[in-house]
Amino acid sequence: MRAAILCLIVALVASTACNQGLPLARQAAGPEPPAGLTPGDCAPGGECPDDPSPPSGSDDVDPGPVDPGSTDPGLIVPGAVSAFTFPSTVLGEQHTVNIWLPSGYAGGEDPYPVFVWMHGSQGGGFDDFWGALSSQGVQALAIEPVGTFGGVPSLWVDWRDESILASSLLLETISAVKSSYNVRADRGGWGVVGFSMGGFGAAHHAFKFPEMFGTIVPMAGAFLTFDTNDGRLIAALAKGPVFGDEAWFETIDPFVLLDSAAASLSGRTRMLVAYGDNDRASTQERSAELFDKLNDLGVQSELIVVPGVGHSSRGLFGHQEVAEWFRDAFQPEGTQ
Repeated sequence: MRAAILCLIVALVASTACNQGLPLARQAAGPEPPAGLTPGDCAPGGECPDDPSPPSGSDDVDPGPVDPGSTDPGLIVPGAVSAFTFPSTVLGEQHTVNIWLPSGYAGGEDPYPVFVWMHGSQGGGFDDFWGALSSQGVQALAIEPVGTFGGVPSLWVDWRDESILASSLLLETISAVKSSYNVRADRGGWGVVGFSMGGFGAAHHAFKFPEMFGTIVPMAGAFLTFDTNDGRLIAALAKGPVFGDEAWFETIDPFVLLDSAAASLSGRTRMLVAYGDNDRASTQERSAELFDKLNDLGVQSELIVVPGVGHSSRGLFGHQEVAEWFRDAFQPEGTQ
């Protein structure tokens, strides 16, 4: 398994593909939550007033993949969400993710840019994202990998005990899309956008693999520190037996990874940090801290603070300035 994972990482960074089949499965099994905690953002009895579990039927709840139907990219209808299924080496089974194709998508000569959507610990938000792209006429694909396993949020990283390999599955998903769709292979044609836990994951991957994404958008990022203790399951996992000690946590911390990635990102990356001014204080503070650090290190970035919005992907994407930002999210091929 380690050899296959290493092959995938090398292939993605070098924009080449591993010589093995890579189509996808959605609800991958995960470990049981640590004792006393349940899946989701909040521990039993813990107060998370700024980040409640979405109500049943809410559009913020991940509905899972659509009916796969045909996974032949040539038969998938543009302008809609379809299911893309491929055999996963990481999971050892078929794996399915959602993919949105823009209305103008065709398998012609000009390849399309791609956004990777990284959801929060509750899932969902993908329809808010591709809805914003559609409203702005953005001609780019959007894919929705899996970051929650058996109801347990992963922080989008590979766990030290290998009970969850969220990062490896993400890289495998990207490789499968590259080999199956008419998409750009260059760094400037790929963007990563994440909300809450996905904001952490987006920054983690963008800074760990600075040659992978030319566009980076962490939104209301759950930028935990090892000492975070606010009742959320992902905070407990970050310093619990699954992730390990503080030294190990630093190997996944976007703020630490940024120090070595800044030189590679500077002058060749479009980056937006966004959050609502009604979000929890820690989210606002850490997002603003990331924005300041990016600019201090010479990584030009933009900041949008959305008035009247709490911890909501719908509220952020519904803001006109945020939606319009994605019109020019990608640079022309060959410029990065």
